[in-house]
Formats: sequence, structure tokens, C-alpha cells
Amino acid sequence: MSWGALPPGPMLRCHLRVQPLRPLANIDYPGSMLRGAFGHALRRLACRCGTERHADDCVYARIFEAEGLDGHCGANRVSPPFVITPPLTRASEREGFNFSMTLMGAAREHFHWVAEAWELAGQTGLGAGKVKCLVLFEGMEQNPERVLPARWLELHTISPFFLKKQGHCMPPESLELSDVLAALQRRLEITSRLYLTPPTLPDWDAWHQACARLEMETVLRVARYQRYSNRQRQFVPVEGLQGVIRISGLIPDTLLNAFALGQWLHIGGKTSLGMGAYRVHTPHHSRSALTPRLFS
Repeated sequence: MSWGALPPGPMLRCHLRVQPLRPLANIDYPGSMLRGAFGHALRRLACRCGTERHADDCVYARIFEAEGLDGHCGANRVSPPFVITPPLTRASEREGFNFSMTLMGAAREHFHWVAEAWELAGQTGLGAGKVKCLVLFEGMEQNPERVLPARWLELHTISPFFLKKQGHCMPPESLELSDVLAALQRRLEITSRLYLTPPTLPDWDAWHQACARLEMETVLRVARYQRYSNRQRQFVPVEGLQGVIRISGLIPDTLLNAFALGQWLHIGGKTSLGMGAYRVHTPHHSRSALTPRLFS
């Protein structure tokens, strides 16, 4: 797999395509499947530890299980240096699908291991049927596309948002703009502290004050599904909010930039499973068929 030369900077996003060699079963939420396939392949390639405790220089652990290094433990999980953004639409069983992967820190440093792991994951097979696939590299970006000032913007979920309250998924009717902004702020704070993306954090007080001048409308539902956990050796229920969030008013530039970056880093919890992915739509974009009639 030829992935080309790396551009400079703390972060980059790779675009990939999965091309199955025989029909692949439809997958409603493929983020967890892709993460699992990548992790298994990376471990086979880049881990020679032979024990549950990984060496500090283990490439696999530095990318996939950073919580096991530098005194971290599973109870205080470290956000991994990669984010898998699942397909925009439901994965097709015959035509395959596209997805993206944002690389930071050790994942960017060990770029060639990431490339080889995806190649091996395709050769090993994806999904419950272990369907062999070609995993094709289709390009990379260094910086998110800027979101231009507009009278409104919409966040169209690609995968469910896990915005929690008292340990549980927040119901759609109780979601407020401050909850969305706080989740985005927390996500940027984590990636900034660990991987310098962004290198400086926006002013939360300015965002908080902006809430009073902005309005939010939502068309959201609770999406529920199950994923198989190799660690627990059982199916685990997962839920999150799926739909569209519209924010109207004079949106600060720092918030526009944060929403642009959030498309690469996701928002909320369980981002390592591909959750919290979205695309920003504004009047500068063509209206998507996903835009609810409520917002027409």
C-alpha cells in the first residue's frame, strides 16, 4: 500500500476505501468493527511483548493501548492517538465503503505501521464472516476545511453522539446548547493536552457567553445497537443520539473553527469506537437530503 510522503504538523487525516472481494454483510455502525480489525492487525505486526504488560516502546501499545503505559491503567483510559470516522452512508455489501482515520501522536509517528495494519486487516477479513477486502488509500489532508461564517450551521451525525448525564446517554429532549459546547470543549481539551491538537484551546467563557445569543433546534432520536467486545467476550449495548443539530445566530470564529476540527476528532464519549462523528452543513454547502423538513 503506497501512502505517499507525510506532510508536516501534529495531525493528518487519511481517506481509505474498503473493497470486499465477496459480498460483505451490511453493517449499521461499522466504527467498532473497523477499530477491532485495525487493533488485531496492528498487534500481530507491531507487538512482541508476549505478556499483558506492554513494554514502553511497544508500537502497538503506544497507538492502541496507551492506558497501559506510563503508569496509566484501564480505569483511567487515555484517548488513543487516532480517530476512525465511519462511512457517511450505510456500508454496502457489494460496493464497499469509504472511511477516514485521523492520526496524531504515536499513530502519526509510526505511520508505516498504520498503513501495514490496514493492509493486513483487509487480508485477514472484516466482519463476522471475515470477508477478505482490499483496503485502498485514497489521499490525505493536513487541516480541516474552514467553516465560513453563516447565519446557521447544522451538525449532521455520521455516528451516534454519546453525550452522557449521570453515566447514561442524555435523552434528546433534555439536550441544551451548553451540553454540546461543553462536550466539544472537553474533547478538544483532551486532544490538546495529549497531542497538541489544537495547540491552544479556545476561550470557554466566550463560548458560554455566546450561548445566550445563539439558538439551537434538534431533530434527534436515540440509536441503539450492540457491538462485540473482545475484552469482555460478549456483546455490549451501545446507545447515542442520531440526527441533526442546528445552531443559529452570530457564531464566534473560535467556535466555527472548533466545529471544523471536531469533524476530525469527533465529540462526546466512546470516540475510540467511531462514535460522535458528524459533518458540518451551512448555507455555503448544498442542502443535503438528510436535512429534516423542520429546518427547510
